[in-house]
Amino acid sequence: MTKRFLAVARLSLLAAAVALALTACTSPGATDNASVDLGQSSRFSQADRQAAVDVTLTWFKATMKGCDLTGLRYSDADQSVYSVTSSQGVPDGNSIVLVADFHVDASGGDGSLNPNSDYTWQVYLGRADASSPWTVKDWGSG
Repeated sequence: MTKRFLAVARLSLLAAAVALALTACTSPGATDNASVDLGQSSRFSQADRQAAVDVTLTWFKATMKGCDLTGLRYSDADQSVYSVTSSQGVPDGNSIVLVADFHVDASGGDGSLNPNSDYTWQVYLGRADASSPWTVKDWGSG
């Protein structure tokens, strides 16, 4: 092998390593392996709960860089503990809370989270009325 070939090979490996490192730090939120539990509800139909889950999955992918969603669940009990209020522009009966479990990769997500850590957060969604789509209004630890 020539010295030139070895130099090109080394540069190619270095470039690939740098590209992989940059991709890892800015990867979108992952949701593919998340377990989803719609639970039972006396407040919301299964379709309402599934629609809230779908919006949350899309939001997580776009917002939670460097994080891997491991679980997402609904429980009627959580609705009385956590809520979105009318002060946030959500009429009574049109807010839903999902609990999200996720792992943060070595990048620390967007830099505000502890690298290689697990979190449980609430995701607060609201809608104008029963026929309107859910939107994420807030999120964080309880």
